[in-house]
Amino acid sequence: MMKLMTSVGSVLILLYGITSILFLSTSLCMKPVFRAPRGATALTGCYIIVLKDSLSAEQLQKVQRQILELSEDGRTYGQTEELGLSLTVKISHQNLKKVQRLEEVAYIEEEDFAVGSGMENLESASKEKKSTSGTGQLPWYLDILDQRQLPLDGAYSPEGDGDGVDVYVLDTGINYAHSEFEYRAKYAGYDPVDQYLGQEPQQQGLDCNGHGTHVASLIGGRTRGAAKRVTLYSVRVLNCDNTAPWSVVLDGLNFASSVAQRRQRKAIVSLPLSGSYHASVNTAIKTLVSKGIAVVTSAGNGASNACLYSPASAEDAVTVGGTNCNNAIYGNSNFGPCVDIFAPAEMLKGADNDCTDCSTERNGTSLAAALASGIAAIYLQRQPSLSPQELKNLMRDRATSGVLDMNSIPDDFKKTTPNLLLSAVCGGKMYASAIPAKLQSPNYPQFYDNNLNCKWTIVPPEKDSVKITFDYIKIEEIYDSFKFCVGDECSPFDLLGDYANFGPVNCSYVSLPAGKALTLQLTTDGTKQAPGFSATYQTRSLPVNTTGKLECTT
Repeated sequence: MMKLMTSVGSVLILLYGITSILFLSTSLCMKPVFRAPRGATALTGCYIIVLKDSLSAEQLQKVQRQILELSEDGRTYGQTEELGLSLTVKISHQNLKKVQRLEEVAYIEEEDFAVGSGMENLESASKEKKSTSGTGQLPWYLDILDQRQLPLDGAYSPEGDGDGVDVYVLDTGINYAHSEFEYRAKYAGYDPVDQYLGQEPQQQGLDCNGHGTHVASLIGGRTRGAAKRVTLYSVRVLNCDNTAPWSVVLDGLNFASSVAQRRQRKAIVSLPLSGSYHASVNTAIKTLVSKGIAVVTSAGNGASNACLYSPASAEDAVTVGGTNCNNAIYGNSNFGPCVDIFAPAEMLKGADNDCTDCSTERNGTSLAAALASGIAAIYLQRQPSLSPQELKNLMRDRATSGVLDMNSIPDDFKKTTPNLLLSAVCGGKMYASAIPAKLQSPNYPQFYDNNLNCKWTIVPPEKDSVKITFDYIKIEEIYDSFKFCVGDECSPFDLLGDYANFGPVNCSYVSLPAGKALTLQLTTDGTKQAPGFSATYQTRSLPVNTTGKLECTT
């Protein structure tokens, strides 16, 4: 998958037919200006001037002073340093040409507005003035996340609750007092919209629209959320009308980066908004991810190629499209190769900002990104050492494959759009046609014998792969040995995940490359015993040997 902007000489080329129009001078020394697409959203009247990363402090101060002198009002409407150097100003067409000639400038973007990617369902928009404490039916959008196929089974039993993970919600704010949050929703300490508007009284991250509260409840609400013990931090980047200039979003990303690194806890940035393609935003996300902070964002609600939008086109983000309760692609969801995974996005009920116990129903890919943020938090809780890229790979690998109805997507995009549904189910990617097979140590769940030397060999079908889920593992630590071998390369089990101490393990997995046999080896000594292990394995087609080939000697 590519979500890239390539540079050729002094002319920047946007892949996937980005609709921004490139405004270039015939002079090779002039930096490019990217025009916002006309008719999409209103313009702010400002330009985001992106500076070269290699500037010294002295060079930075000099060019900032020059740009402010050339601006219309001597004011900066946005300024970033943490995730890349930029300055947002109002400037005349004549003076813009002068900025283009500055050596310290990399490129310039005409600024428009970002928009929250979720809409209130007008057909059922009346607020429910009653408790959302969970006395009713389990929400369908949670029910579907921990099973592979329909119909729903009325249960949601993820392998964690996100405890110990922080999610920074860059949205319209959060109603901290809502009963869904149980005092886990907090002000992050800075409000980019307050900073931009410079007005009193300040919101300090409080929601004045409803979009952010709804999103936060799907991430970590007590009854509505995917990760019910996650800590939620409000970083308000969208105003009360659910929009804001892109420079405000950049300010929020920069703040989230600095505060997350200062707190030194596992963190995710949830970015449930969308707008026209902005290289500055995608670059900021790339830098944020390089600092070890995962970013989950929405594909957008344009029913078109997600690669035309930011932040959906950011290569390093987890970009989430939307589905409905029938596992069909949500009609307004964007699609294409820049989407990484899909999640429920239509008719999702969540907390509202009007009171402390009311709810409302919304649609949109913001909601899909919220659920994905919650599941990502659970994965991070279980495996804190995961890098953002490893987390993204794990989310895709554990997704349910091949169950989405993609008829609403244009034929040209069906092959490049991943048929992957977000899943909280432990274990690798499962295919609708596959049948899991059981694999267990001798005598399980009773103790295995002393002085065993056992091998289980699994050979996948040609050009296929094997996914194995371990439901339970416990052997005598140090003295007994449990290894897995892919081909001729063997490793102790603890390298599969963060299980350096052998003990009961619920939900670990190994993915076997196509064409290579997997061998599990259990060797025991003559003293203590333990239950051993229980696992299931599965391939795209039926396993060659549904019991696994077992060879044991004593």
